[in-house]
Amino acid sequence: MVKILQRKYIILGAALLLSFLAFLLVQKVFFKEEVKKEIPPPKIEIDFRVLESQALKELEPFEKIEPFEDQIGRENPFLPY
Repeated sequence: MVKILQRKYIILGAALLLSFLAFLLVQKVFFKEEVKKEIPPPKIEIDFRVLESQALKELEPFEKIEPFEDQIGRENPFLPY
């Protein structure tokens, strides 16, 4: 009886060890990290001719918003009535 249990544990341990080794092998072979080359940042060029365009000159400014004459609401809205 004892030898059967020992044999089960030895077989289980060997199976776990082989599974772990197979997992490591698959990770190293199929999921290799590629060496990334450094890519220089792109050169940014701003076209300032847009600021001189006729469409931008024809834009109209926003209307000025005047503050309210009367006070709206209560001084402390969280106080009960």
